Amino acid sequence: MKIKIGITTGLDSNSCKDYGNAVENLGAIPVFLNPGNYTPQTIKGLSGLLLAGGRDIDPHNYISRLGRRYDQSLLKEYHINPDPARDEMETALIKSAINSNIPIFGICRGLQMLNIALGGRIIMDIQTEVRHTRYTLEKSAMHSIRMVQKSRLAEILHMDEMQVNSRHHQGITDAELAPGLRASAYAADGIIEAVEGIEKTWITAVQWHPEREVDADVHRPCKKLFAAFADVCAAKTTLF
Repeated sequence: MKIKIGITTGLDSNSCKDYGNAVENLGAIPVFLNPGNYTPQTIKGLSGLLLAGGRDIDPHNYISRLGRRYDQSLLKEYHINPDPARDEMETALIKSAINSNIPIFGICRGLQMLNIALGGRIIMDIQTEVRHTRYTLEKSAMHSIRMVQKSRLAEILHMDEMQVNSRHHQGITDAELAPGLRASAYAADGIIEAVEGIEKTWITAVQWHPEREVDADVHRPCKKLFAAFADVCAAKTTLF
């Protein structure tokens, strides 16, 4: 029997194809979840949860952890395009998945959402607060990352360094990292490029986009990452 992997999106998402392909290529069934079809029982029947990329997380979810008060002007000041309905859905799904020990794989926004859901915070605009590589809507930026030795990511990819695509303007450093996560890769400027969970639930998240088939030099080696996620989802399913 094929396993089912939930893939989170927003109501206005039109870039789900690569995520679906990545899951289908693993022999699994993608189940797209958005604020319109989500219910508290959604997590039942899923073997894994993939938190996909997308619009920004509303500062309301973490602004108090920055020692600031929420104000709508923050959205303009830091170029934030929030999706509060998706924030609410993903927060609930993350908590449900952890409670049920369902593996979680986060991509880009997914890494940031995991960090916030587990008590961390994010940098609202890395272009203004931390220097990082820019991208355009059509073309990904590219830069090198360094793996943390003996991390799950290094063991899966069998690499110490690699080139990744970059399509984000928010992110985290060690100062923003949630207590339930640890870094497993860094960019040269200190931005954390991958994290993993430290509790029993399998949690892995990356700041880049391994699903993007057009960025073939990144997508190809990262097939191992999707395969590792599928393997742990399948193993979890066979326990019941």
